[in-house]
Amino acid sequence: MAKDFDTVWIEGLLYKLTLLNFPSYIVHTFSSYLKNRTFEASFQTATSSCRVLRAGVVQGGIISPVLFSLYVNYMSPHSHHVELALYADDTAIITTSRKPTMLVSYLES
Repeated sequence: MAKDFDTVWIEGLLYKLTLLNFPSYIVHTFSSYLKNRTFEASFQTATSSCRVLRAGVVQGGIISPVLFSLYVNYMSPHSHHVELALYADDTAIITTSRKPTMLVSYLES
């Protein structure tokens, strides 16, 4: 699960918090907690340049499991032709049609 925390789309998470009617001050607090984080790698005497993390929640953070859970558990399809099957950190997008063009249309929507 550690790698999954690294893949959380921050803007998407903040958008979901807004859709779930979290107060704006809480969304802003989480935004400042998640955005503009940096990292460096060190080995013996060498250190890499500082890089910005573009995705992920803080591993080991007290609130991180809650944020991750909100990110993966509150997905809803925008079409009555598409279903989501969620299990832990896996998501399957399911749709059926006799016409391949309709399948593509459903999945793209």
